[in-house]
Amino acid sequence: MLGVSTAVLALAGCCARTHRPGDIESASAGADGAPTQADGPWPFAPDSIRVFPLTRVDRDESGQARVVLHVECRDKWGDTTKSLGTLRVLLFETEGRPDAGIARQTLTWDIGLANLDYNAGLFDPATRTYRVNLLNLPEWMTRALDEGGAKKHVIRLKVLLEDPNSSRRSLAGEGEVRF
Repeated sequence: MLGVSTAVLALAGCCARTHRPGDIESASAGADGAPTQADGPWPFAPDSIRVFPLTRVDRDESGQARVVLHVECRDKWGDTTKSLGTLRVLLFETEGRPDAGIARQTLTWDIGLANLDYNAGLFDPATRTYRVNLLNLPEWMTRALDEGGAKKHVIRLKVLLEDPNSSRRSLAGEGEVRF
């Protein structure tokens, strides 16, 4: 008798349906059971962006200073995602002192993410961030790299994502880089 009840319990366990996050619930499915679009045209559109901590200042192949910028986009569930539109990057100098509260904007870059092949080329699957090399930096940044690992220079980066398909005007994030 023990063998029959064990078999019945095992069979019941195989047939039981458990719902986990990510399962399609009937409330979010159409009449045919297919998922429906929720929250507008693309539910996984970025809800926030940030300058990812891997961002750094180093040298390119010719020895000039560059910023290796990592930008992370997250959807409303906090998962990383890709985006379309224009990524605008603003560089602010802090007058050479990390503790100087006043920063002045010195450079701007606009990176178009509308071309899907170019967009995918900028996306780093290992970090799940957009990785962009920002070039043509001020000469003082190249000289500052000659000072070695003192990390006494600071720049601030502000990133704006303007998505033409979103009802929002733009998303913004910022971060500091010491070098």
